Amino acid sequence: MKPEIRKRINILLMVTFIFGIALSMQIKNLSDKTSLINIEGVNEMEMQLKIENAEIGKLEEYLARKTSELEDYSTITDSPDLNSVMEAKLSYYRNIQGENDLTGKGVIIEIRDSDKLVKPGENPNDFLVHDQDLLRIINDLKISGAEAISINGQRYMSFSEIKCSGPTVTINGKTYGQPFVIKAIGDPANLEAAIKSIDSYSYMLNSIYGIKIDVRTSESVVITRYGRTKQYNYLKRIVEDTE
Repeated sequence: MKPEIRKRINILLMVTFIFGIALSMQIKNLSDKTSLINIEGVNEMEMQLKIENAEIGKLEEYLARKTSELEDYSTITDSPDLNSVMEAKLSYYRNIQGENDLTGKGVIIEIRDSDKLVKPGENPNDFLVHDQDLLRIINDLKISGAEAISINGQRYMSFSEIKCSGPTVTINGKTYGQPFVIKAIGDPANLEAAIKSIDSYSYMLNSIYGIKIDVRTSESVVITRYGRTKQYNYLKRIVEDTE
């Protein structure tokens, strides 16, 4: 082979080699900046979106209710009906604060550990009911419009604590074994769908891990009051300066 041809071939090989290195570095830089979203991440984002939409809906309802109340107050300020209106409002706030026993349409859910045989390589804890499972189910019920919730007779409030302790779960300072019975007052069809729909957390627990979840609607769900007095030691009302 002539020296000139050999020289040109060597130059071409060198250019190709350098180009290959540059291309591989560029691909690596792009791959470092690209992240894959798995199914779990998508599900978490969908759940967060549902929560945010539910919160927006609640705020809109709250605004509409307060606007209506303001109109009512403006028309009865000097009327004897003011006392009855304030009594009704006081009863409403006692209901949501857990001070009254409540009844209404809703669902009753019974949850038990799975009785599936644990296969080699599987985690036995996946087939047991945990506090996080109860919290996820409660969250689905709240998103679906549950107005009051209890677990094994304990009224569930925003400040209620739920934690595992072996095969038992402690709620509001009291410990219970299975079955764990969740009662919720609200639209029965919506609440039942929150448990039975194929994209719900309950459906996943049952279909994958065999956690037993039975749900039935009821025309008269009874939820007892919160049994303790909640002390607020750090809350202070903000007094606006009107000057």
